[in-house]
Amino acid sequence: TFWAAESVGLAFLRWFLSVLAVIFGVFIGRLLLVRVLRQRWHLMVFEGCEGALCTVSATTCMTLMVASLIYNLFVPEGAKLLGGYSMELLHLFGAKSLQYRYVNKVFQTLSGSVDILAIVMIIDTVLQDTRVFPNWLPCLKRAWMGGG
Repeated sequence: TFWAAESVGLAFLRWFLSVLAVIFGVFIGRLLLVRVLRQRWHLMVFEGCEGALCTVSATTCMTLMVASLIYNLFVPEGAKLLGGYSMELLHLFGAKSLQYRYVNKVFQTLSGSVDILAIVMIIDTVLQDTRVFPNWLPCLKRAWMGGG
């Protein structure tokens, strides 16, 4: 699995670097969001809570990649390195092995989940719209927005 390592020390180092990378990723993402995107560039799309998840996710992915490169510096010669090419992450999503029949089930499940998320986001956007189609299902829009 992902957490299996050559020794207990390397497993702890992998865990420690992962936790540290997530913490730094969130911190750097929030700093980038507040100081650069909002205060310096004055981007309207990042006002309020908007864009926080995207920005923090991107910076966390970058810090996790840096953490894997740091981990690879400490791994002894001939040991398994971490990198973006590893398929072991699919075990966390429920694949029994790395055979195609199990991996494809995971990809189909993830694809379906992303499709449902996109549908919900589009419905939410349409029901919050008051400018383009303000008279389209006004009763449902009022109920959706919490106005009864």
